[in-house]
Amino acid sequence: QNSSAMVRVSMASNTNRGQLKPVISSDLADLTKLMLLAKDKLRLKGVKGFYTAIGVELSDGAALQDGMLILAHRGEDFVGKVIASPERNGTDAEDRPLVDSAPTLFTRTWMPQDAPSISDNRLRILSFNNLAPCLAQGTTDLEGSGDAVDVSSPRAWGVRYAAKPGGGKQLSHNFRCSASALEWEKRLPMLQTELYQHEPDLMCLEEMDATAFPDVRAFLERQGYSSGICSEPKGGANNFVAMFWKVDRLEADGGSEIIYLKAAGTITALMQRFRLLDVSSTETGAPATFVALVTHLKAGIKEMDEQDRAKQIEDLLIILEKYASPDEDVLFAGDFNAHVQDLPFHAAKGQSAKYPPCLQGLAVPRLLRAGFRCAVEEATG
Repeated sequence: QNSSAMVRVSMASNTNRGQLKPVISSDLADLTKLMLLAKDKLRLKGVKGFYTAIGVELSDGAALQDGMLILAHRGEDFVGKVIASPERNGTDAEDRPLVDSAPTLFTRTWMPQDAPSISDNRLRILSFNNLAPCLAQGTTDLEGSGDAVDVSSPRAWGVRYAAKPGGGKQLSHNFRCSASALEWEKRLPMLQTELYQHEPDLMCLEEMDATAFPDVRAFLERQGYSSGICSEPKGGANNFVAMFWKVDRLEADGGSEIIYLKAAGTITALMQRFRLLDVSSTETGAPATFVALVTHLKAGIKEMDEQDRAKQIEDLLIILEKYASPDEDVLFAGDFNAHVQDLPFHAAKGQSAKYPPCLQGLAVPRLLRAGFRCAVEEATG
């Protein structure tokens, strides 16, 4: 009689991949038990089956592996792009060999800051917005155009409005490049280079989703990082924040805390205390600790949006005050969608009377008043 082993797989809804749940299962798929787990963990009723991350229907007895992603469905078609290339046909995304890293397309000028007050025991921290695959929508009418855009336009880069296939309401998060330029398979090798080129001790990542998280985790584990932690958004959110750290430098001290910043739970923060394995406290001799927090605040360039971000910062500061010890360092990272200085408005011709001359910064100044130092401001002056 064959005995099966137990594996830890990631389970999400086919229609809402943001609610990613780890579950323990036999390494041979038992659909009946998996459906019960989906009902318990995801609160999904009427589950009829599961897709793999590339859209293959999971069958009874199929092999499951640690870290594999399975998507519960209720009879609807697979949501996402079905991968059917010869190299990957019939295999799950987590089964494939790691892809090679590729040179980044960006040339950056780094501005190192040295100060006498900094000790030799340094930590290198990376905060990075990955652009979640579920949000990476290109513009279909640019296909075959060489990704060219009219750079003379003040809105040449960034997002644009584009009609949904078949008509209907316009989509506001279509990037001004061809859809093929944003394919996850194309971006992942370059993303690996961006993440690892400076070998950060701690990575605070925004816009992870059920597609990106397993791939990034697999790559980073091979580089000596932890398996990572992530938040669990509610309310239909399909992306989240995460942390990964070098296991030879940092160790998690207790479990992570997920903070919900809106009633719907679509904006979250992730908080974790760490031990510095190679730095001891001068008072106790035990490993020194610090608290890290990563978040992705509300987007938008309206006054109300900045007020909401300031309120979210205020809520997080209250939580940090209770969580962190008085003498404990705190790292506050994330995509704040905010700005250090007031942001000038460039209204359309004839519309300037409707808008104030600038958007006053509220979120970042609140952190500065709380005693935080802004790495961007100090590096750029």
